[in-house]
Amino acid sequence: MSQYRNLITIQFDQAQQPKFEEKKAAGYVEFGEKNDYPNYLIGLYDESPKHGAIIKGKINYIFGKGFKDVPKTANTEGESWNVLLKRCVQDGQLFGGYYMQIVYNALGNIANVFHIPFQKVRVSKDLRKFYVKNDWQASNYKEKPRPYDAYNPNEKTGSQILYIKQYNPSSEIYPKPDYFQCLNYIESDIQISRHILGNAKHNFVATKLINFNNGMPQEEEQEQVELDMKKKFANHDGDRFVLSFNPSKENAIDIVDLGQTSLTKEDFTNVNNLVQQEIFAGHQITSPMLFGIKTEGQLGGRSEIRDAYEIFNNTFVNERQQAHEEVFNKLMNLAGVTGDWKIVPVEPLGFEFGEAVMAANMTRNEIREKLGLAPDVADASGSTQAMQGNDALVNITGRQQQALLRISRLFTNGKL
Repeated sequence: MSQYRNLITIQFDQAQQPKFEEKKAAGYVEFGEKNDYPNYLIGLYDESPKHGAIIKGKINYIFGKGFKDVPKTANTEGESWNVLLKRCVQDGQLFGGYYMQIVYNALGNIANVFHIPFQKVRVSKDLRKFYVKNDWQASNYKEKPRPYDAYNPNEKTGSQILYIKQYNPSSEIYPKPDYFQCLNYIESDIQISRHILGNAKHNFVATKLINFNNGMPQEEEQEQVELDMKKKFANHDGDRFVLSFNPSKENAIDIVDLGQTSLTKEDFTNVNNLVQQEIFAGHQITSPMLFGIKTEGQLGGRSEIRDAYEIFNNTFVNERQQAHEEVFNKLMNLAGVTGDWKIVPVEPLGFEFGEAVMAANMTRNEIREKLGLAPDVADASGSTQAMQGNDALVNITGRQQQALLRISRLFTNGKL
């Protein structure tokens, strides 16, 4: 068997999987093998361009324009409720959950509400205690976790943590993000970019067998040769060498070419398309155009984007918005900000009306303004009525817009 000892094996990688281990002495459950799984998810968000673009787009669609005309701030630091909402939406999309700190005053009323970054919190097994720490790295022993009780509306004292998370059948403690099934492809997207960067910087990524036919050196010498090769020709992301030490050329291993020295254009296109498609599927994306990503075969017209948005809005955005509205409405009303607060939606494209529709719903002065002319004082009396008509057109759907255009054509042609 000794003649095979100089062969190098290759192991297949898998995206990091979350592990949950209770630290009974400390009181909390670790999140990940090194208690750093949230930081791993942040790293994917920072490094994968496709994944990052989708997360940012989802946050924008779910948050929309936020709550309209909220009369009161969320805390004494002057942060608005929309600031808290935006941060909670971001954590919800990135991690699958979010935390808020509820602070009561001496009268038992909610005095402050703060958002706590998801990566700074660990939870007890019974979900009754929360531990906050700025840096959970194993080397950081100086900072001690700060304990807080779980939010309880019947105990209106001190400072409590409100924990909102998506259901996770594999763990009742920590959530999994929506895109969990496509983690392998998100990591692949990052590795492909590193491969391209390695080619650009070093112009060498070994994909062939390298034979040394000048005898069999000692194992230590073989290891030193391998280290020297890596140091000279490859960086830490491109050290894929297959070395063979042979007594002579006649004893060399016979092996076919392992491939090109780098990804060809065709190889890269095929791999990139596969990775992109699987990331889209994992994110439940109906149309990449909604996130500024153009794909082959899509025309990118306004009607196509609008149809894609309506599907995505109905299958993904609406449900998330309603969940956030339910949480924030209860919390805001308890904090004295009474009302039925709704998130104002945002659309990827604004409406464009034909000249006939605009003329039928705009005042003379508004039309003159479009033409760059001075306002007509005599027309001031009709401006309020026309503006009310314009307000009614702000939130109509694409089908309603088409119906308006049809009515306008019939009226113009004298058929209505």
